[in-house]
Amino acid sequence: MPELSSYLVIGAVAKLFIPGKNPAGCIFTILLGIAGAILGTMLSLLLGFGHRVGLLGAILCAMGLLLIYRVVIDKR
Repeated sequence: MPELSSYLVIGAVAKLFIPGKNPAGCIFTILLGIAGAILGTMLSLLLGFGHRVGLLGAILCAMGLLLIYRVVIDKR
């Protein structure tokens, strides 16, 4: 499983792929990215895809969490 610094990078990469203004602050965005990266890595490893696909899964899951947060906040 990757280290915390890897999760920070994955969270930052996920944020780069999501266009537009982010309603969350920098710290909360990083935390959402880390949570998505951890979740994506765990899911890909549980499904037996390995670490290389785990990286892609971590980025996609982090992007998903960031998008879900944006949709929920925009509806308020």
